Amino acid sequence: MLLPRQPSHRQAILALERKHREANVTAALTVECTPLDSQTLLVCPVGLVDIHTNLGLRQALRPVYQQSPASVVVDLSNVTFLDRTGLVTLVALRRWLASRDGTLMLRSVPPPAQRLLAAVGLHRVFQFERPAALT
Repeated sequence: MLLPRQPSHRQAILALERKHREANVTAALTVECTPLDSQTLLVCPVGLVDIHTNLGLRQALRPVYQQSPASVVVDLSNVTFLDRTGLVTLVALRRWLASRDGTLMLRSVPPPAQRLLAAVGLHRVFQFERPAALT
């Protein structure tokens, strides 16, 4: 007896994107860039990061490229959807920072985004901020 074939990572990602499109969700994204200190910039996207909003994300990241901070923290706690175009933008930012001895840290990654990062192997590439211990 043959077991049903498990979908590949690529098929799983495409299925998630299809489900998102079928839900007919209005594309909306806002991004705030705030200095945490003289060397660290906090980037807080809010909403959907997909093919329709990714240009807005890239434009919102211009201060990062202009200021050349040593460290960037991207807080994903308010991201409701992240697709591969958003991942490409984060990978490009990470590479650019690494070429200048900088670091990119991801904070508060939602479970669906964690699964996407793991599916494509990027969970081994990015640094993740550990949550503060509860007291």
